[in-house]
Amino acid sequence: LPGLKIGLAGYFGKSQSTLFNGLNETDTFAAAQADSSVVNISMLGIDFRYQKQGFEARGQLVNTSVGNSIEYNSFTGNDIGSRQFGYYLEAGYDVLKLTKVNNDKGLVLFCRYENYNTHKDTAGELTINNAYNRTDITLGASFKLANGAVLKTDYQILKNAITNSKSDRQINFGVGVWF
Repeated sequence: LPGLKIGLAGYFGKSQSTLFNGLNETDTFAAAQADSSVVNISMLGIDFRYQKQGFEARGQLVNTSVGNSIEYNSFTGNDIGSRQFGYYLEAGYDVLKLTKVNNDKGLVLFCRYENYNTHKDTAGELTINNAYNRTDITLGASFKLANGAVLKTDYQILKNAITNSKSDRQINFGVGVWF
């Protein structure tokens, strides 16, 4: 399909811990502490981009498993989930394509829906915390000044999955340069 790009990515590894620095390997207690400060990470993602004339669409889906989370949470006092999941879908249209002017500028009006949940699953006695299940809706505009330079603004509605929680709203402004 002309204009469609699809990507697939994965990451499999462990987080790092300074507790291993200078560790005496015969000290089993220190070794157990160091092991508890590390999590195993398995991440798979798929993304796409599609562009045809003035229409643009993109999206991404990522699933992450976190191993050793029980030990990590017990050691650090944190509440990291054992599974994380998120995705977004975005669509936009370059309204300058409607004009007969043919230049390297563009004005893309876009909307994005995203959901990311860093507590999709938990291990052990840790209960799922819906404050970590976030949904964001973004409406915005990107003005392409030249090839590799853009001004952006957007309005976001940010909400979590806690029943009767109030949504936050914010306005963002940005400058992007790609060289």
